[in-house]
Formats: sequence, structure tokens, C-alpha cells
Amino acid sequence: MNLFLFIDIYRRAYSEAALDNSWDDTTIILYFCIIVAISIIGKIADTRNVKVSRLWTIIASLLLIVILGLRGRNVGIDTSTYQDTFANALSPDAFKYTTTEPGYHLLQKFLRSIFSSPELAIFLYALITVSFVMNSLWRYRDNICFFIAFSFYVGIYYFQAMDLLRIYLAAAFLMWNYNCLVEKKYKKFFLLILLASTIHFSSIVMVLPLLYLWIHQKNPKIAFFLIIAAIILLIPLTSQFADYIAIARYANYGDSNESSRSVGIMLFFDYLPCFLLIYYVLRHKIEGQWTDILISLTAVGFFIRMLAYYINIAGRLSIHFMGLYLLVIPFFVNYIKLNHHRLYFPVCMGLIVYLAVRIHFYFIGYLATDGIMPYTFFWNE
Repeated sequence: MNLFLFIDIYRRAYSEAALDNSWDDTTIILYFCIIVAISIIGKIADTRNVKVSRLWTIIASLLLIVILGLRGRNVGIDTSTYQDTFANALSPDAFKYTTTEPGYHLLQKFLRSIFSSPELAIFLYALITVSFVMNSLWRYRDNICFFIAFSFYVGIYYFQAMDLLRIYLAAAFLMWNYNCLVEKKYKKFFLLILLASTIHFSSIVMVLPLLYLWIHQKNPKIAFFLIIAAIILLIPLTSQFADYIAIARYANYGDSNESSRSVGIMLFFDYLPCFLLIYYVLRHKIEGQWTDILISLTAVGFFIRMLAYYINIAGRLSIHFMGLYLLVIPFFVNYIKLNHHRLYFPVCMGLIVYLAVRIHFYFIGYLATDGIMPYTFFWNE
């Protein structure tokens, strides 16, 4: 298949899903160019030469910040809302009747007291979010495969951030603090989870892998049986989930739940690289903190991903597990490169194919849902 055939596939899928036909060929080409460019930069930056690696990491960061931060108010379903709430953040009644988290309120008020431009606010959020992610990768530059990390970031998570600003800000903040997990500073990471939850309450989900990691390191068998029990109980418990939502802003999701309530093949495909890596580390008896983190994040992440088949809104929770794909998987790819070099090329090729499928299904299903078509800079609107 050539690029133009793919464009036609995405165009037809978009036309069926969108309320209006605002398709733009240039936008989809731009998005693919970003993916290819960042992946190539990741390959160049994957070097022992620190100066070269730093330079290309900065170039990649700037490119990502520019596209994410200079987007128009109509790029992303909620972007206009974020801009409007920022513009009115200093109003006495701005947050009087809202249920948005208090940390985000304070952040909005603080920034609004400094400057008045909603466009600058969006740019600043983009700058902070991308910086959290890229600095997380740079922290472990000697232990991860930059090519895989960069490619997974721009292929799986980056474009969604054009719409889901707050949840990505919170998730990126927590990923920036994954060193707490690596260094076993669990109490500190728990407090950081609470802090992130004041930006987007969904961050509280990260308590689950933290708890699972702690139990797993105490007794792996108990941890395993706990996650199996949770999966078994998932169906009967979620049938009445609307009755247990105490937070007003999420209550309507329970009443209007439109999930399929049947598990799809993509559940297993999404976590296939994680399962294969777990098989690899168990077979080769690779022990240590990174192995424990891989197992814990995979177990809970898989459960959360399965939960989304029964509670539609839970699909967003998977965003908080991006550290699994951007740090942990690249860590073990680098480990394979150093210790089982013959496996390195087929592993990378398999991950590239996996990523291509993920990208394809994202553009098929979410160009209209996330509202990122067409792309415009804010000065062109």
C-alpha cells in the first residue's frame, strides 16, 4: 500500500465519524512526518556521544512543543474550553460551580495572574508536558533505547495530548518521577500521586501498580492471585459501577456508559510486547527493580485496559501507564541489545510492526473523536 491509499482509508473513516467533513490531507501528512522525524531523531540520539544525543533530544523536544503548543483553539475537542477557562480564571465565580480538581484551579489562577493570553497558556502546558516526558527519557539515556522510546511516545501518546491536556500533564508529571519507583521511594511516589490527582483525579489509579509492586516484592504468588481475582470479579462488579461514583463530574458517565461489555482482541494486542518481555525476563531469570516494575505495571495496566471494555471512561486511565511503554520496554530493549544481541534486531522489527498497527488504528478511530483534524496554528484561525 502507498501513502495515498492510506490517506484515502483515513479520509473515509473520518468522514463516517465526524459531524462535518473537515478533512485535510496536509494534516495527516504532517502527522506522519512528525512520527517519522521523531523516530529518526531517536535513532540518531541513541548514541554514546552525550553532546550529539543531547542536541538531537533538544531538537525533538522543540519540534514536539511547537506542534503541540502552537495549535489553534479548534485542534482538540477541549482546547477551546481550556482557553476559555484560563481567560476567566480570575473571575470571582470562575470555579464556584465547577467540579474540576483544585490543583488545576490554582495553577490556572496563578498563570492568569501573570499573563492573559490563552494561547500562551496552551503553549506553556505543552512545554511542561513534553519537558516532563523528554527529561524522563534523558534521565535514563544510558539504560534505554531512545529509538523505541521516541517512536512509542510520538506514535501512541503524543497526538492525544492535543485534546486531553490535564490528564497528560498529570501523567507526564508522574512519569517524570518514575525514579521514585526505580529507587524504591514508594512513600514519596504515593505523595506525588496525590499531588497529580489535584490536576486530574484519574491519577489516583497509579496507587494500584504502586500497591501491586509492594505486594509483589513481598510475595509474588499473592500478588499474582490478587490480580487474577480482580479480573474474575471485574464483570459482576462493573455492572453496577454507576452506583458507586461519588464525584459529581464523573457521575454522568455511569448513567451513559456505552461500553461494549465484551473483551476485544486489542486488549491482548496492546499488552503483547509486555507479556513477551515478561516471558523473556522469567526465562532468563532476570531479577531486579526494573523486572518488578515491568510485571507490576503490566498486570495492573492490563486490568485497567480490560476495565475499559466495561466502563467506557476507564479507557483514559491507560494514559497513566505510558511509562511502561516509554521507559520500561525501552529499558529491556537496551538490555537485550547488550546481553542477547542476536535478539535485538528481531525485537526492534517486531516493535516497529506493533507500533505501526497502533498508529493505524489510532488514526482510523480517533482523528474525529479527539478533534485533531484539521491542524492549524493559532494565528491562522
